[in-house]
Amino acid sequence: MAGPYPCNNVDLMSFVPRSTFGGDLNDCWGWTDPNNAKEYALVGLTTGTAFVDITDPVNPVLVGSLPTHTFNSTWRDIKVYNGHAFIVSEASNHGMQVFDLSRLDTVSNPPVTFTANAHNASFGRAHNIVINEDMGMAYVVGANQCGGGLWMLNISDPVNPILAGCHDLDGYIHDAQCVIYRGPDVAYQGQRICFNCHSGADKLSIVDVTDPTDPQHISIGTWSPANIGHQGWLSED
Repeated sequence: MAGPYPCNNVDLMSFVPRSTFGGDLNDCWGWTDPNNAKEYALVGLTTGTAFVDITDPVNPVLVGSLPTHTFNSTWRDIKVYNGHAFIVSEASNHGMQVFDLSRLDTVSNPPVTFTANAHNASFGRAHNIVINEDMGMAYVVGANQCGGGLWMLNISDPVNPILAGCHDLDGYIHDAQCVIYRGPDVAYQGQRICFNCHSGADKLSIVDVTDPTDPQHISIGTWSPANIGHQGWLSED
């Protein structure tokens, strides 16, 4: 048993209740500080984003929180690139918050309330954000721009995101994985490829975004019976 839960090869080290955060939880991402190996959980809330030090998994510490940019929302998504958290939400006019995660190590009396290091307002609401860490590119999906498709931002300078392109040929994208392709198809090796799952449609679209100003449609896969294309991930091979 992991606490009250039946388990196999898993144990419950600790539990941080909802009341600690002051809002409902809706997403979680992780980051390890390369300077000191501290591990953090980045937690999406209705009210913003919380940062929890889980280096000691038995004694997690709420370091602080970053309030929502505009309004509360039942959905928020977080990804990390180059020591910065990139946060989107379905809250109206939220855009993308950028937060320098190195600030977490400077907190001496937690929890504290943070402000964002930067903000991108090229879109308002969005359902999800995808990052290709190898290329410093962010792909906002399910946004109120680009028909909910790939809204592409160059984040090589994390606090100065630059709009790079849009792919709107396949409709609303719920989630995606964007990579430098190293798979078995030699025609696309080394290219920047996005694998996109479509909510409200039974399909996976595959797009070459090597040139974000001229994305190239590769293929669409479908399945039956029709259901939501919620999310997907590439295997190691």
